[in-house]
Amino acid sequence: MNFAKRLLMVAGAVALVGLLGAIITPKAAHGIVSTLVTVVNTSVNPVPTVATDDPARSAFLQVANCNFNNSSECRVDSIFAVPNTQIGVVEFISSECSINIGTQATLFVDYPGVDVNAGRIAVPFSSTETVNLTGFASIATSRSVRAYGGSANWDAIWITSVVQPQGNFCSLTMSGHFVNR
Repeated sequence: MNFAKRLLMVAGAVALVGLLGAIITPKAAHGIVSTLVTVVNTSVNPVPTVATDDPARSAFLQVANCNFNNSSECRVDSIFAVPNTQIGVVEFISSECSINIGTQATLFVDYPGVDVNAGRIAVPFSSTETVNLTGFASIATSRSVRAYGGSANWDAIWITSVVQPQGNFCSLTMSGHFVNR
């Protein structure tokens, strides 16, 4: 019985010392650890971070239509404008045209650059994507892209190899998302 009392007293004393050590030590140890671990965020050695922008929260889909009206060029100005505080990221472009059979066509999307340089995306139509209908052809094209544009208007221009009569048209669909500057 005496042995059990002594063993219990020793265990209690060790527990008390451990508890006091746990209460007192973190303050002293905190000062030592903080001098060993210092994070400095400089432009030469930046701290990596994770962007909190969620592209799904600011997704967009823009649609534009254009009639040729006896011209070989069809233009849509100001398809959409990017807000001043954001950058527009276009990820997919598709287009369909109803034009004369045998006509070559290319879609150009002009956009303002994020800095000062403007950009242009060319989306050519392929003859393998042509469906010949009565008196005209329906052609389609699409392209996955990654274009970053600033806060001004995006424009679309379709250019064909021959003049298109009134009534021939093209449509455009662009999708992507906005990110914060």
